[in-house]
Amino acid sequence: MGIGRDSKDDFRISGPKHLKLVDWTRADHRRIVAACLVKGVYVLERNRPVEGGEGAAPLAEPWFSSFNFKLVQNLIHMKDKSIYGAIYKFESPAHHLPLEAPEYVIAFRGTVLKKESALEDLKLDFNILHQRFHKRKRTRRATEAVRSVVFPKDNPSPMLNVWLVGHSLGSSLAIQAGKNIVAEYDIILETFLFNPPFPSLVSERIVGEKVKEWIEDKKIKLTAKVTIHFKTPDQLSEDEADFEKLSRWSPYMFVNKNDWICSRYIKYFEHIKTPDETEARRRRLAKMNSIRALLKNAVMKKIKNAHKKENVNKKNDDYDPFYLLPRASLTINTGDEGKGSHGIEQWWKENSRFDVSEVTTCGSL
Repeated sequence: MGIGRDSKDDFRISGPKHLKLVDWTRADHRRIVAACLVKGVYVLERNRPVEGGEGAAPLAEPWFSSFNFKLVQNLIHMKDKSIYGAIYKFESPAHHLPLEAPEYVIAFRGTVLKKESALEDLKLDFNILHQRFHKRKRTRRATEAVRSVVFPKDNPSPMLNVWLVGHSLGSSLAIQAGKNIVAEYDIILETFLFNPPFPSLVSERIVGEKVKEWIEDKKIKLTAKVTIHFKTPDQLSEDEADFEKLSRWSPYMFVNKNDWICSRYIKYFEHIKTPDETEARRRRLAKMNSIRALLKNAVMKKIKNAHKKENVNKKNDDYDPFYLLPRASLTINTGDEGKGSHGIEQWWKENSRFDVSEVTTCGSL
């Protein structure tokens, strides 16, 4: 078979040929499998019949069956019938679950620019920028899908050996679902986030490290001041408690330093440690808040007050910087550049160059 239009979706041509046998105890093997499972969702969507989204496209199956996973359910957006995610179950031929292998994986794809799905995907992308992503129906249904796996009807105990996996827009779905599960049930799910979007003015694209450092310092100070101005001490304490609870969750985050969509996470986690208590508090506030969300929520509160709506003083989450995380295991691809810097394929390529570090925000307020 020659390399044609569908070659990138063909596992035999574009898959990780070097991975002959998965060693689940190896972090790089788990990364490759997680990336391939997301790729399977992309292929399911790109090859689905226009009239319906059920079933597995033949091209998609090797992306999960090669690692002994079975497709249990497609996650379908009700409005355009696009497949935005999939639930996989591990099925070992030996009927034995290997150490470190997940029993279930819930994977979410990123934006697919084909006419049947582009509009709804781009709406969600806009809502990431607009910081109302947590309010969207697909976001809520993604969390419901995760709940259905973690809390199966026929099992009184929660299913904890579950992975959340996403790429780009799909990483945002995984972040929101993971945060919801932590907040509601105090359950930590192993999570793989490939190229997660970080809405930003992207100071990283400005030439000169000194200029970048100056902008970052001013941004931290301004965010801290705006936060203290708009939030009461009780709200700050509540935010701190929520952030501390979330700090038990450390997703595996995979970013490319040349990808402007996700590279802001590198700088976000870079300004962490400081011996000065005042500076530590300022940086902590900046990690937990977004100036845009604070200003938008303040405007919304004034509008509600003007219309004499109730509950204007309760915690306002109309605009939420959901992408802000206290902790992550950060893997940076320092190799791939240009068009491939945002692609899922880079995460199973043999020649990619990775730097790995465990990162957290600075200490308590």
